[in-house]
Amino acid sequence: MNGTQVTVSTCQRWHTTLCVCALLPAAVALAETRYVPDDHATIQACIDAAVSGSDECVVAAGTYHEAIDFNGKAIAVRSLEGADVTTIHAGWLTRSVVKCVSGEGPGTVLDGFTLTGGTGTASGGFRLGGGMYVSASSPTVLRCTFVGNSASKGGGIHIADGSAPTVTHCRFFGNTGQLGGGMYNLNNSDSNVTHCLFSGNTAGFGGGMINTESHPTLTNCSFSRNTATYSGGAIYNCLHSGPTVVNSVLWGSSPDEINTIPFEYGMTIRHSIIEGGLLEGGGDGGGNLAGNPLFEDADGADEIVGTIDDDLRLSLLSPGIDAGDNAAVAIDFGDLDGDSIVTERVPLDLAGQMRFTDVATAPQTGVAFLPDYASIADIGALEAAAPPCVGADDCNDGDVCTHGTCGAGECGNAPRPFGDANADALVDIFDILCVLDGFSGNFNGPCARSNVDLAPCPGGDGAIDVFDILGALDGFAGVDACGCSAAGS
Repeated sequence: MNGTQVTVSTCQRWHTTLCVCALLPAAVALAETRYVPDDHATIQACIDAAVSGSDECVVAAGTYHEAIDFNGKAIAVRSLEGADVTTIHAGWLTRSVVKCVSGEGPGTVLDGFTLTGGTGTASGGFRLGGGMYVSASSPTVLRCTFVGNSASKGGGIHIADGSAPTVTHCRFFGNTGQLGGGMYNLNNSDSNVTHCLFSGNTAGFGGGMINTESHPTLTNCSFSRNTATYSGGAIYNCLHSGPTVVNSVLWGSSPDEINTIPFEYGMTIRHSIIEGGLLEGGGDGGGNLAGNPLFEDADGADEIVGTIDDDLRLSLLSPGIDAGDNAAVAIDFGDLDGDSIVTERVPLDLAGQMRFTDVATAPQTGVAFLPDYASIADIGALEAAAPPCVGADDCNDGDVCTHGTCGAGECGNAPRPFGDANADALVDIFDILCVLDGFSGNFNGPCARSNVDLAPCPGGDGAIDVFDILGALDGFAGVDACGCSAAGS
């Protein structure tokens, strides 16, 4: 028989394949990125239309006069250009700016907004969570600024009823409440708060934060110039609350930094700077300091403490430099550096600068976490404001380029030959492969984005492109491409 012979088994296979293909759209929801305001006029309209578990809403810069509720959806709502230029303003709405009260989990993500003008959600004669109200939910909140919100409980954010959100790289300024100006953790709510800054918040109790029957973990946070009318300028704990505070600064709040009632259920504090030392309710876990953190510019350009322009980065003489515990730095679940590695320690401070850098002139009073984290993190939300290493002459090393910061004319971290993209002190074919992987969007192990961004000099321009590949080839050939000597010189 000439031609193609179609057997029964072949037909069966085709039939099965067609059936499977027909079922795929129903079984697998294709992720869709929805844009505000291009696809949806408001952020809430985008949330309402989004498919839980797959879609995300990307919001253009601007001010959006609305209040939003995630309604239990596991979606990401992200700003396109960050919190400095993207605001959700709930003024005149008499509501919380953002609500997560329907069992939201870590897959519900809010990233990169300023939340302001919120007055909370009415409940039992109180108003809860001016900027954000979280109840029986555990969303992920990244890179947000809570400013100018008010509520009876939790002016900035109210977290209640067994919630355990992750709040990272957020700023709380000028929020007010009767209880908890910046944050209120209530009723077994064990929040994970990392790389956050609380300044200029006010309340009757707990200017920065109040905890009631809750055990949050605070890592690499800074509290400054918060005010309580009665007690707990920075943090107030009551009803058997025992938060853990690590690698953090509590300084300049009034009338006191910490108060805990009853005393026997105190905090655990490690590798932190507490003004006045560990007083009522503070459990010494080791590595703590009482010296002035010496902020770079505590009152900012407006010369008013507790406002959003305050520079709470540590100055080069601060005792908090290289005094943290690297093992305590939080895991980068939010992939804040965009390298697709979510098992590493958070590599960036609140300002987006490298977290693990050493200043050579500072005493190493902290604890490294070998082998991957030899350079010790500073205490607080921000690394020291050291000048960048531009070339060899700036650091007096004479023969190598460096990645990191300088202090007093010396390099604050291990030198690397130009072109050393995998940090093994050699420039070879593996470095070229490292950069090629980065060019294709893959960042693995020591081949981190900050290492493979070679052009025009180590630390780069924020883009992994053909110039970085050329830089790797220059380093491999021993060519001085950075104003300092290449490998082998």
